[in-house]
Amino acid sequence: VEDSGPGIPPGDMEQVFAPFFRLEQSRNRETGGVGLGLSIARAIARHHGGDIVLENRSSGLRAVIRLPLIDMAKQLAPAPVPETHPPTGLQSLPV
Repeated sequence: VEDSGPGIPPGDMEQVFAPFFRLEQSRNRETGGVGLGLSIARAIARHHGGDIVLENRSSGLRAVIRLPLIDMAKQLAPAPVPETHPPTGLQSLPV
């Protein structure tokens, strides 16, 4: 995701992921948000083995979500069926 805003001061780049942190003081509960969005998004990305990276650019900020690729063939392959052996020493009883 890219925007054309002022970016984030380098010293605040990690701090913006802290729960309830707001870089923009004009935002409050009445104007929207509680400061959890980036914290939750990063937690989800990291739970899946990825991360969110923020990069200042000359024309704004870029937010990149990186997630690992998985081998879909391995993920979709059926689980091996355990080998079964016929029961031994059992007899059928008449009903």
